[in-house]
Amino acid sequence: MSSTTIQEKFYKTAFMTFCSTGEDRAKGLESTAELLEGEISGKKYLGGEELGFLDIAAGWTAHRFQFLEEVLAMDSTIYPAFTSWIEKFLDVPVIRENLSTSGRIAPRLLEVQIVDVILVSMN
Repeated sequence: MSSTTIQEKFYKTAFMTFCSTGEDRAKGLESTAELLEGEISGKKYLGGEELGFLDIAAGWTAHRFQFLEEVLAMDSTIYPAFTSWIEKFLDVPVIRENLSTSGRIAPRLLEVQIVDVILVSMN
């Protein structure tokens, strides 16, 4: 995956996913996970065996996706390479020490989901 791919495909798909609701959000999550699954498959990190720029650029998803299985019912067993990348990325000491804990993020994601449902039902 190049920085161009990150910009053109990944960020666009990920942004649209987090701005969507319902079926559109589910499709976006699947597209984002499929994109990363394809890029990571057979490698430890996006760039190969070493943590690199692309991992850092896409790393915010690792932090968010670890909660999506619980919050949005995403089945991580469908994307084993992506799931493995998330675990390896979040296990890097400097990354792990500087990220928020799930206790603060999962409730916030649930709040966002509730607001989304309310807004959709009002339309």
